Amino acid sequence: MVSRPATAAEILSWQFNSTENRIDFSTSAAVKPEAQMLANPSRLILDLPETKLNQPTSSQLLSNGIKSLRVGQFDSDRTRMVLELDPQYSIDPQQVLIQASTSKQWSVQLPPPQLLQSFPRGAPTGPVAVFNEDGQIIAAQASRPKIAANTSIGTAVNYIALDPTRTGILVQADRQDRTQLKYTTGWDIGSGSYRVTIPNARLAPGYQVPADSRRYLTVSAQGNDLSILVRRADGVKVDLVRQYLDNRWVYLQPVGSSVRIAVNPPPAQVPINVNTPKRYPANKIDPVPTARPPSNGKVLVMIDPGHGGKDPGAVNAAGLREVDVIMPIAKRVADLLAKQGIAVKMTRTTDEFVGLDERVTMSRESGASLFVSIHANSIDGRPDVNGLELYHYNLGRSFAETVQSAVLDYVNNNGFYLADRRVRSARFLVLRKSAIPAILVETGYLTSEVEAARLRRDDYQKVMAEGIARGIVQYIKERN
Repeated sequence: MVSRPATAAEILSWQFNSTENRIDFSTSAAVKPEAQMLANPSRLILDLPETKLNQPTSSQLLSNGIKSLRVGQFDSDRTRMVLELDPQYSIDPQQVLIQASTSKQWSVQLPPPQLLQSFPRGAPTGPVAVFNEDGQIIAAQASRPKIAANTSIGTAVNYIALDPTRTGILVQADRQDRTQLKYTTGWDIGSGSYRVTIPNARLAPGYQVPADSRRYLTVSAQGNDLSILVRRADGVKVDLVRQYLDNRWVYLQPVGSSVRIAVNPPPAQVPINVNTPKRYPANKIDPVPTARPPSNGKVLVMIDPGHGGKDPGAVNAAGLREVDVIMPIAKRVADLLAKQGIAVKMTRTTDEFVGLDERVTMSRESGASLFVSIHANSIDGRPDVNGLELYHYNLGRSFAETVQSAVLDYVNNNGFYLADRRVRSARFLVLRKSAIPAILVETGYLTSEVEAARLRRDDYQKVMAEGIARGIVQYIKERN
């Protein structure tokens, strides 16, 4: 028998969420996963060093381009997960996001599988970046690229970042002459990323790429040029680049093909003007800010209370139903927006069943500008999991981030606690079939006894609704 290392962790749970195309797993102690993509057949290998499975190898048969997920003990102190794709499919390893919410809670967000013929160079292979709970790379890629050896080369770049709206790149150089920063753009076929090349430039010693930008940007010095690869993932849309210049700052804006957002040039020496959320005294309910009407005066928000009728949604051990929590929250959100002069419609106002396709159709036929689906979450066997999650697909990334930030700030400054379970991408039908910015708000977990007790309270529902409404109004103001 092989003695077990004192530091070994155990896998406590794992599952493949086919709806969200995501693997979730938890361990008894901190782990540092390692991942790579292999070919023939195409498969994602995820290793957990110094980790025990302590059960027989498990296998889960899947579909939609993914053949199976196997979990087993690879050797005496390493557990291995193997996600194998169907023979005619593969995925881009650069679009796989492995992220920790804590050192013991992990998720593997997968891109939709693509036919092999869509990869010009054959099935992609290579390492997959792994990010810890602070957004720092801990495996597969270096956190900083190499600096060009010849420091006499042109402009030195001090700072590169993706701006908070995920619609632009900020570059700061050391020369006052702004014309020094020229650039070219185009697709990098090998990586499937969008490339911005700055000729005659180098990385200055001690240059910075913020942690929240590293998962989207890969920066490298190649000869006399500086290369920035922008991953087309997680709401980052790139097709063409426009440039704004102001002293030493260059703002490169990748613009989505379906949405074109007008952005004013950032002020000199400031990367971007981000509004810091206001802080409010505990137990004080601040009114929703007034939205500035858009030029065409036609903003319509579709509020979608999830489930209904024969589908009550999640039901916890105490009998609390999801539909009974989300309807009063949704109605309050609608009322608050209407009081601010924003046109609002709801997919349902009574406890009736409405199909998912029907909800999308109602939104489209009404001419809605924004779609907000409101839900409450649950997870079997995990009463410790709680907090706010927002989901988006394609167009809704910045909308989700705005609402997530507003709700967290508002609830936590009005006498309650709400954990941040982050913004995530998911292929929910009401999101992926919407041609407008659409989000799904998971207000909390009914399977958490503490959070469920809050969610059933009228005063907490009121604060939650206030927070959601504030986020919607803030997003409307920023875009109009």
